[in-house]
Amino acid sequence: IAFQSATTGSGTGTGYTLENYEYGTFTMGLSGTTATIPAGYSTARYYRIGNLVWITWYSAGMTLASSSGSAQLTGLPFNVRNNEGNYSVFSYTHGNAVDGNSRGGYFNKDDTKMSFVDDGSSSSASFIDGSNKYIMVSGVYETDDA
Repeated sequence: IAFQSATTGSGTGTGYTLENYEYGTFTMGLSGTTATIPAGYSTARYYRIGNLVWITWYSAGMTLASSSGSAQLTGLPFNVRNNEGNYSVFSYTHGNAVDGNSRGGYFNKDDTKMSFVDDGSSSSASFIDGSNKYIMVSGVYETDDA
């Protein structure tokens, strides 16, 4: 789809082309723990419009064990752009699977992972072992995949 912007005061405009639109599913993984996710709940959804990708995932009540290190979600459908100027963020709610009162984190640049951080901090959060652990996340990131 090609768009033409409105003319500016100088009488010129710039055209833009929407090059990508798609939607689908991908398998969300967890790094920093051993997760047993209920059947059907490892599937996450995405929508891509141009170079922006919106993702959403809900884990249902899963079991986490041997948790250590940084809590990360893996398997994003497109690489996160290595944008030197900023990080894209995601929100986390309806969850009890991550420590530090985490409310989300950021998409790792030049990777296909998301990292949780402790609330009010830049420190990495960790997963919490146990059963009936929940994660609900959504966010938007920029991709450099063609």
